[in-house]
Amino acid sequence: MKKSRTPLILVCVLVLLAILAVLFVKVIAWTHNASGMQREKYTPYVINLEAIENVEASMTDKEKILSVCEQSGSDEDGTVYTSATLQNYLYDCRTIQKIYVTDDGVLYVRYLADEIGERITISYSDEGFERKECYNEASDTAYVLKDNVSKVYENYYNGFKLF
Repeated sequence: MKKSRTPLILVCVLVLLAILAVLFVKVIAWTHNASGMQREKYTPYVINLEAIENVEASMTDKEKILSVCEQSGSDEDGTVYTSATLQNYLYDCRTIQKIYVTDDGVLYVRYLADEIGERITISYSDEGFERKECYNEASDTAYVLKDNVSKVYENYYNGFKLF
């Protein structure tokens, strides 16, 4: 007599759906829209592009930033840069951690903010601003601004990154 595999397949599908439902609930719990107070706290953390001197009007934001940087090598992230003056254009910058351009052309500037002690990462593509991430290591929480939507992610590195 031949046994049917249908019950086994059905059980596997149900288990998979249950796992996906639990993950979905956890992701929703870890992510929420930023409050007005959080947006206000992180709004100033930008690069003051208007203050960068000797730039042409036709330059993109990315080109303006790179105009005050020097290429210093490459690593697993991409082409690495240094800058003696970029810190002057970063709001509340204690120290620049890394400046690099990925293989797909996105520029990342990562620095430590002095006043709040958080890591700020700002990225630009050839089209302009991409995203801003303000990360608090102690609470593993990140404030992320992308596409004019600001969100707060809890368990950011120990949990899931959604974008």
